[in-house]
Amino acid sequence: SLQQIAKECGVTKASIYYHFESKAQLFTASVTAMTGIARKHTKIIMDQEAPLLDRLRQLAEAKLAKPHGDFETIMREARPSLSPEQVQAIMSSEEAINNILIENFQQAMDRGEIRNADTLFLAHTFYSLIMVGNREIYADYNLSSARLAHQIIDLFWHGIAPE
Repeated sequence: SLQQIAKECGVTKASIYYHFESKAQLFTASVTAMTGIARKHTKIIMDQEAPLLDRLRQLAEAKLAKPHGDFETIMREARPSLSPEQVQAIMSSEEAINNILIENFQQAMDRGEIRNADTLFLAHTFYSLIMVGNREIYADYNLSSARLAHQIIDLFWHGIAPE
């Protein structure tokens, strides 16, 4: 509730309504701010001068070090409360993160570092594997986020073909 949010933030409910007309507007602003931060950190990692494999491992480690909710589930639950414009704003902010990966995959293909493939598919596959690794069940295996990231990237990079 907005009352709970206000209490956690140490402000009044009225001050939240001063800045946001509705919970949907607050949700949209929160999600787009969060994805903006994720985009910034993704860009910092992916802009480094290092092989793509090393940058993907570093990105996976960073994303797995801070567990977060499943974005698809959050959006599925929130979508009925959002306007089409709010949904589009959120999806655009998520797309901006994918675009960083798409650009890096294309550059790696151009350099011959990876084989040609659909860059959007690669970006979605990468993030899908990260989301699977982010599930709480992996805490039971006592894997560090670094070890889990390495396993995920190795699967992504090499597939399941025999070595």
